[in-house]
Amino acid sequence: MEALKTEKSNQLNTDINTLKQKMNTINWKEICKFLSGAFFVTAGASWYFAYLKIDLPFIGTTMTHQFLFIRGFIHFVLFLTTFYFGFIKKKQQPN
Repeated sequence: MEALKTEKSNQLNTDINTLKQKMNTINWKEICKFLSGAFFVTAGASWYFAYLKIDLPFIGTTMTHQFLFIRGFIHFVLFLTTFYFGFIKKKQQPN
């Protein structure tokens, strides 16, 4: 019975170590690709509402069209940054 408990404990430790290795190898390029699309859509939507001078309700307050214009600009800059790291920049080859 004790041997079975030890074997299960060793298997659990191996599974945890494998999980830690997988978490340490996050593919940041793919995350940047996803975020670039999200920032692009948010920037476009914010600028659209700002152009139409529509204020949006948000958690009991409103986001004014002036704020949406600035928010669209910030998200467009974030889109350009994540687009560069996700699609344009090549991975560095280890020497």
